[in-house]
Amino acid sequence: MAQPLSFSVSDPETTGSYYKKVTTYLVCTEPQRFKVRRRFSDFEWLYKTLSHRYFGMLLPALPPKGMMKSVAFIKSRMRGLSLFMDHLRLQPFLRSDSSVLAFISVQDPGEWEAAKMETADSSSDRCPGEIKWREVLANYPPPDNAERCILDVKRQLEPMDKLLARLIESSKRLADKSAAMAVDMSEVNAAFVNWRAHEEACGDAARVEYANKSWPQLGQAMTNTNNLMSTWQEVLSFQPDINELVLHENLKFLLAMVHTLRDLIKQRELMYERYDKNVKLKEKHEQEQASAAARGKASKVAELDRMIAEDKRNVEVSKEAAELMTKGLFFSELDRFCTEKTAWLRETMGQLSASHFQYAKRLGLMWQGYINDMGYEPQMMMGKARVVFESAARADDMGAQAPAGE
Repeated sequence: MAQPLSFSVSDPETTGSYYKKVTTYLVCTEPQRFKVRRRFSDFEWLYKTLSHRYFGMLLPALPPKGMMKSVAFIKSRMRGLSLFMDHLRLQPFLRSDSSVLAFISVQDPGEWEAAKMETADSSSDRCPGEIKWREVLANYPPPDNAERCILDVKRQLEPMDKLLARLIESSKRLADKSAAMAVDMSEVNAAFVNWRAHEEACGDAARVEYANKSWPQLGQAMTNTNNLMSTWQEVLSFQPDINELVLHENLKFLLAMVHTLRDLIKQRELMYERYDKNVKLKEKHEQEQASAAARGKASKVAELDRMIAEDKRNVEVSKEAAELMTKGLFFSELDRFCTEKTAWLRETMGQLSASHFQYAKRLGLMWQGYINDMGYEPQMMMGKARVVFESAARADDMGAQAPAGE
C-alpha cells in the first residue's frame, strides 16, 4: 500500500542584517523525501498562483503578514504554514500542479526563481490538475437554487465569524495563563533551590554555631523535592505550546478559512457585477450604433462595430468567469468546507487530547515517583488529600449559596 503524501514545515532559520532579516522554513515531503527551504513570500507566490489557476476552489489560508520577527511570531507563522501545506495535500487537483511540484522539490535558488518565472508565464501549457478542474466545472450544472443557497451560506458565516473570534480570544488567554504559570513554576523551583542551600548551610557545623542534626534526613527530602520541582517546571514548559500551537493556531486557521470562503463569495459577486456592467455597456453601444446608422454616419457605425465586438468578448469572458466560480463552489467547495470543519475539529481535538494525555502521563509519573522516593503510604496521603478537596468543595457551595453582600 502506497504511503500517503505528507508535508511538514519546521526548522526556521533567520539570516541577514538587523535592518533586513530573512527567515526561511524547511519544507519536507514524504514519501519522496524532498527537502527545500522556502521564505514566506514563496508561500505567498504559491497561493496566488493556485488562486489564479483554480477558479472557485477554496484554497487553505495562509497566516497573516507581519513585520515582527520574535520567536513567538516565527513559531506562530511556522504553525500556520504547516496547516496551509497540510490542507493543500487534501485537494487532489493540486497534487499534480506544476507550481506545487516545483515548490516542494526544486532546491537550487536559481532554478527555483526560474521555475517561478516559468510558472507565472500565462502562455505556458496548463498542468493536468488545472485541466481536470476546468473540465469538471465545464460539465457541472449548478443547482437551480444556487443564489438562495449562497445567500444562506453568507448568513451562516456571519455568526460563525463572531463565535470563532471569541474562541480565539479565550484560547489566547488560556495559552498566556499557562505561559505565566510556567514562569511562576520556574520561580518556585528557584526558591526551593535557595531554601535547600540555606538549610544545607544550617546543617554544616563548620559554618554555623548550632548545626541542624537532622540535616541528612532533611537534605534527602529536600533533594527529592528539588528534583520534583525541576521536573514539574520542565513538564509545565510544554503546556503553553500545546495550548498555543495546537488549539489557538488551529482556531485561527479555521477563522481564516471562514474569511477565505466569504471572500470567494464576494469575488463571485464582483464577477457578476462586472458581467452586468459589460452587458449594459454593450447595449449602450448597440443603441448608439443604431442611432448613428439612422443618421447615416458610416464611420461612427464602423467604430462602434469594433467597440461592440470588444464588448461581446468582455461579456463572454466575464460571464464564463462568474459561472466557473459558481460551479466551483457548488461542485465541491461548499460541501468540502462543511466536511472539513468536522475533520478540523476531530484533528484539532485529537492532537490536543494526545498532547495533554502525554503531559498528564508525565505529571502522573512524576508525582508517583516522588511518593515512592519519599516513602509515603499512598492510600493515607490520598485520604488526607480527599479531606482537603471535600472541604474546598463545601466552601465553594457555601459561597455560591451566600446572599449578596455577606
